[in-house]
Amino acid sequence: MKIKMIAIAPYDGWAFIIKEERLYLLRPPYRSKDLLEVEEKDLENAIHKCGFQECAQAFNNLAEVIGFLDEKYIEAMKKRGIALPDKEQLKELLEYATEEILTGYLEKAEREFIPQRNLDAAESIALALLPLEKVIQNEVIFQKTIAILNRCKEEREKLDNIIKTPNKTLGIFPIAGSIYTVEAIFEYMEFVYMKKQLLPVGELRG
Repeated sequence: MKIKMIAIAPYDGWAFIIKEERLYLLRPPYRSKDLLEVEEKDLENAIHKCGFQECAQAFNNLAEVIGFLDEKYIEAMKKRGIALPDKEQLKELLEYATEEILTGYLEKAEREFIPQRNLDAAESIALALLPLEKVIQNEVIFQKTIAILNRCKEEREKLDNIIKTPNKTLGIFPIAGSIYTVEAIFEYMEFVYMKKQLLPVGELRG
């Protein structure tokens, strides 16, 4: 029996599908537990409140569905002319960037990437800035970096809230999550907070 896709969020890789006459929500990272049975009202909320687009596609299996979602995600990024920052290149550039340049990166994440739902790029920038000493020592930039991560988390939780599920951490940091666990990311954020608290107050620059 074919699988029908009836709605998609191309910039997030989420989709509503009908499989064996039941309605499901499929979301990254596309494991078995990420295929969740939902109700019609969840679909309506997703379309009217979360920007899902209606579509009509048919597939033979879930592998084809996932392949289609991956292609749509890449296509969406290319249409906007957005290239996701390379982790190592971004780290090297930021190491020698001035505070003005760092602030510019954060403003781009805040004003362009997040409103356009390019949360991957916004998260990449914030996670690259977070461990930099010049960021830790600058209260304004440090708090702005944390605010970017929190905003990305909130945006992804809007999708999680479409359905009632206890797993609220799924998909918060998709890029970093492919390398680190969500728990490790939050532990690292706490470590940076602790490190910052140990800095003498006189070293902070506003």
